[in-house]
Amino acid sequence: MTDRGRTFPRGLVLGLTMAEIAILIIFVLLLALAALLAREADRREDAERKLADYEQIETLFEDEALPRDPVALRAVLRERVDERRDADNWRELVRETEAADVEPAVLVEQLSQARERIERLEAQAAARGGGGLDHPSCWYDRDGTVAYLFDVALAPDGFVVALARAPEHEAERQLLPVESVRTSRLLTESQFLRQTRSVFEWSVGRKCRFFVRAFDLIAADQKDLYKRRMRVLESRFYKNANPTGGLPAGLRSAR
Repeated sequence: MTDRGRTFPRGLVLGLTMAEIAILIIFVLLLALAALLAREADRREDAERKLADYEQIETLFEDEALPRDPVALRAVLRERVDERRDADNWRELVRETEAADVEPAVLVEQLSQARERIERLEAQAAARGGGGLDHPSCWYDRDGTVAYLFDVALAPDGFVVALARAPEHEAERQLLPVESVRTSRLLTESQFLRQTRSVFEWSVGRKCRFFVRAFDLIAADQKDLYKRRMRVLESRFYKNANPTGGLPAGLRSAR
């Protein structure tokens, strides 16, 4: 075959190859365009979800000035979210109980038992690093539940501290720097912070936190004061707020 005869099929093959390359390029461009459109759609859906979340958050903090301090802000945010969650839970419970035919006395007992169980489970989950807490509890009982170091009353004039019942940890309590904490007496905020500093530093050194039971004795119309007391308390301890069982004897001087 002559050179002239060989050039024609080679040119034909080259022409087909270029056509295939052009089609391939167009196909790749279409895939890239589809990927961009899908990414933009995902971004739009994500933005819409965030907008809905922001609108829900806005309803939680309507007409309320938020603190600038990060620790205080975190406490306020957690409190408001917990309030809304608890309100939703109680509304659902009310709807269920209204539809049920239950004796009032039996219903009260069931509610009390359910609340105690919820508080116990929440304390256990929080002590293991859940619920937004950063450290485990310093004390656990043999059954895995959290053991409390103090009972603390949040009073209009300050704090009253009492030793919490912790029968499995009495020997350990003797080794803690708790002698500086004046119990069953009214303490100002500065006194409370100063007297609990050694215990707090002990827990920081061991990367844990002590839990306390917090009893609210502040009037309902003094919400800002309650929040301030709670922020001070949370700067030293993790808390179980308003536990069941009544005010311990060691805190009655706070009334």
